[in-house]
Amino acid sequence: MCGAQLHLIGRYTGVSADEAPLHRLGSASGEGQAQGRRAGARHRRRSAEPVRPPRGPRGTHRYSAHDYEAFAASFGFEETPDQRAAIHA
Repeated sequence: MCGAQLHLIGRYTGVSADEAPLHRLGSASGEGQAQGRRAGARHRRRSAEPVRPPRGPRGTHRYSAHDYEAFAASFGFEETPDQRAAIHA
């Protein structure tokens, strides 16, 4: 992006600057402090949840030797001896 297009970058997305609420954590209104407390509570709640491992595949893929041979024969190259050994392993 060149300097002539810097006006395209904005602080707000989806609303105008007048509609976007900005609060400072130390503001006199206390809204910034309330937001900080809510964010802290969400963080504590999420950090207390157990860590679940990522899910693996739901099942194994089944195929017949005939299907595999037909699939492998469709390739336009010949495997090297090392590739053949890896495939059969």
